[in-house]
Amino acid sequence: MDELKMIEKVLKTFTNQFGEGSATTLTKMFAPEHARGYVPTGNLALDWVIGRPGWPLGRISEIAGPYGSGKSTILARTIGAAQKKGVVCILCDTEHSYDSTWARFHGVDPERLILLTPPHLQGVFDYAKAVITEVKRAQDDVPVLMGVDSVSAAPTAAEVESEDGTEGKQRAEHAKVISEGLRKLANLIWDQNVALVFVSQLKDNPGIMYGANKSKLGGHAIEFHAGLMVESRRTGYIKEADSKDVLGQTIQVSTIKNKFVPPFRTRTFDLFFNEGLRPNEILLDFITDEKLFNPPLIKAGGGWYEFNGSKYRRADMAAMLDEGLMEHAYKVLNLTGPYGEK
Repeated sequence: MDELKMIEKVLKTFTNQFGEGSATTLTKMFAPEHARGYVPTGNLALDWVIGRPGWPLGRISEIAGPYGSGKSTILARTIGAAQKKGVVCILCDTEHSYDSTWARFHGVDPERLILLTPPHLQGVFDYAKAVITEVKRAQDDVPVLMGVDSVSAAPTAAEVESEDGTEGKQRAEHAKVISEGLRKLANLIWDQNVALVFVSQLKDNPGIMYGANKSKLGGHAIEFHAGLMVESRRTGYIKEADSKDVLGQTIQVSTIKNKFVPPFRTRTFDLFFNEGLRPNEILLDFITDEKLFNPPLIKAGGGWYEFNGSKYRRADMAAMLDEGLMEHAYKVLNLTGPYGEK
């Protein structure tokens, strides 16, 4: 018997016994009619690092980094970009740090954002399961983005219930709760086409003098389940010329685990405190990069940008770039794909 016919026969028999969708081939799983799609990040630099046009639907992803490294801003920017594409966005805010004014600042529509405030870490996963189920019951074909900011700030139920706050403080307790919760959620987000993005804090380990001295509360629990892990770090501050005033910071993002393209891609971008990201300046950095665009669409040198025989400053050149050029860059960088198509 031909091998392909044999496989088809086995799958048919298996499906009859265990139900539709219990077994298939990898090719059929990711065929166009079953394409999962992606949730846009609104950040070309981050998309290039990921290797796809956004966070993958049906998968677990993580943004990790020390304090002040732009993690919450990256997530907020994603929510704003996703809402514009019709994605239902859910935010589990364990830090109680989000504010409607700050959210609008990064493109978020607060009226269309489902905000969850669970009392403890176990509640994060209970709330997630309940709200995803309700959203899909109301409209099954809609893609969903759920962000958790952050697992590091959420206490365990034992910590909340203990009178002196000493019970359940061990990191192993957090890892146990997170691991158990993800085992329950992994199949649900795959079946319901949900992009689940966790924000995690990298913390210092006092007393360690050699090797890695950073760790995450919850250990490796998310790492085992995540298909994509992005690390964010602040590499410097942006200051106004001839002034000590800090206008923003330079953020470096890199993938340390990636099941879509080879990991360890790295890119930097600027984050301004009074306006957030500048997408056109990020685009400008790409189209002047000779390694990615050969020949580059615009020549850069000495702080000037040359286009059609004229020279421009960075801000002026960025202002001239249109949306069509952004779409062209995504195609050249092979970052095209469906947004939220199931």
